[in-house]
Amino acid sequence: MIGHYDHESAAGQALPRAVPPGVLRPDAASRFNRPEPSPERPVQELLQEVIEARTAGEVSEALLTATQQGYEAGPLVRLERLLDTAARFSYALDTVRGQQLGARLDARGRQLAFLTREVHDAAEDLTATVGVLPPYRTPVPPRIRPRPALTTTPPAWPPRSTAVTRRA
Repeated sequence: MIGHYDHESAAGQALPRAVPPGVLRPDAASRFNRPEPSPERPVQELLQEVIEARTAGEVSEALLTATQQGYEAGPLVRLERLLDTAARFSYALDTVRGQQLGARLDARGRQLAFLTREVHDAAEDLTATVGVLPPYRTPVPPRIRPRPALTTTPPAWPPRSTAVTRRA
């Protein structure tokens, strides 16, 4: 607010009301003092576990981690929460377009919730399966000669002969 005030207290009283930190939850903490986020496993790490897996249990564990509920929620559950929160925000805009976007986001959130349950059920079925990749399916490490340790000395060169031999 632009103006000239005799005292700081008068200027403070002329300021407009503070804007709430969020439309959905005005009593929520601001972005500067929000609680520490829960730990999460990146999707790339879960994908690498599946790529390197040799048993059905290892793949099942990665899928169960992706669909885990609660404090340490998996990526699918977090994405579901994101869509749900974005849908609520769109509905709160109180515009026709906001209502349409909220309905779309809400529908995708429900589809993702269904997919998450399906993946979780498939992971549990995979846990019950005792399966190991056959030897011809397991990845073979590349055939590279091992490098010598840094503390080893290189092999000595063969001695040169000093006498020159001539053939006649």
